[in-house]
Amino acid sequence: MGRVRPGTKDARGRPGKRIVMSSTPDEITIEYEESGQILIKEIDKVILSKGAWTTILFRYQELDTETGGYGPDKYAIRRYQKSGGEYRQKSKFNISSAEQARRTAALIEQIKSCLTGTQYRRLWMLYAGKMNVTAIAKAEGISKASASRSISAALKNISAFFPEGGENR
Repeated sequence: MGRVRPGTKDARGRPGKRIVMSSTPDEITIEYEESGQILIKEIDKVILSKGAWTTILFRYQELDTETGGYGPDKYAIRRYQKSGGEYRQKSKFNISSAEQARRTAALIEQIKSCLTGTQYRRLWMLYAGKMNVTAIAKAEGISKASASRSISAALKNISAFFPEGGENR
């Protein structure tokens, strides 16, 4: 999603809000502004993947309305799909700490390295986007059987990250 601008109405007719969509991954932000006040302040972002489907890890802070200051750093991974020249958020995953953010980003990069772009995108749609195989096939313009085979192959490729017996590494 893009930055929210004050002074107009949003799609639901709420005053003071308007979402400006982003046409490039670099323009995408988690920052949220309402009535001239930044409620969610983006500190940093790492673009994990670019293209028709873009994945971004954000570091941000939320405004504490009681103190007027911003709280501790928080992290989120968001996935966007480009449609009609604009990126739209399709899924999000909130992370509880800096250490979890580092470990999650490293794991995602490791997993991506053993998948094709198509396999990665379809797994993300399945798990982060909470789409079923039928919905993925429809979104991709392929048969359900093709989507299922692609996802099965991807899961086989990443099985190396999980030791026998299900113990953590």
